[in-house]
Amino acid sequence: MKQPELGNKVLELRQSLGLTQAELAERSNVSLRTIQRVEALEVTPRGYTIKAIFESLGYSPRQLAKKNAKTGTRTNWKKRIDDLFTHIRELFNLKTNAMKKLSILTFAVALFAGLFFVNLSSNAQNASILGTWKLVEQNGKSLPKGYSQIKYITPSRYIWTLTDAKGNILNGAGGTYEIKGNTFKGRADMVMPRMKNFYKYNTKWEINIYNNKILVQKGKMRDEEVVEVWERID
Repeated sequence: MKQPELGNKVLELRQSLGLTQAELAERSNVSLRTIQRVEALEVTPRGYTIKAIFESLGYSPRQLAKKNAKTGTRTNWKKRIDDLFTHIRELFNLKTNAMKKLSILTFAVALFAGLFFVNLSSNAQNASILGTWKLVEQNGKSLPKGYSQIKYITPSRYIWTLTDAKGNILNGAGGTYEIKGNTFKGRADMVMPRMKNFYKYNTKWEINIYNNKILVQKGKMRDEEVVEVWERID
């Protein structure tokens, strides 16, 4: 669901239940500022945020989801790219001085330049891996509190980012990939300065996806055995 339909619907449902914006924010575990911006038609949040808001309002847009599913791959992936831009913009914390660093800005521009030229064709072999994933654990260990690793996978490209507790991006890389059976082969063609040694680095993972929600990948990074568990968040 996009603006202005989204904001108008949230406002309509909230008022019908007699809730204030603050009460809706508490119910949905979504920030008050996000609720205000949605109703003001200023932003379209990520899918799971929209879901949380609607669930707290007792509304399930299943019919809308079915209708959107029929609109075709190109339209769906245009929305995914729009959502991805919004999320990356939040991760990069555009309003802070950190975003004035040329290296990060250059990296962001390069990533999106690549995304707009992806091959939008897809097939059953890799369809289940498409989307946004968050790292749960690596070799049995979680990330430090507040830190997060996010992986975005389009039909032919991937982007990986590491952010700190303040939402500032620390590391990132992007590239192309292919899947054959349960083998994921990636090649990094865009990296942040701190990861320059990984430029054109080839990765190979054995992957398994469970219930379309959990991704387990096993492989080697610089000759070190790595097992990662990722959770779908889109």
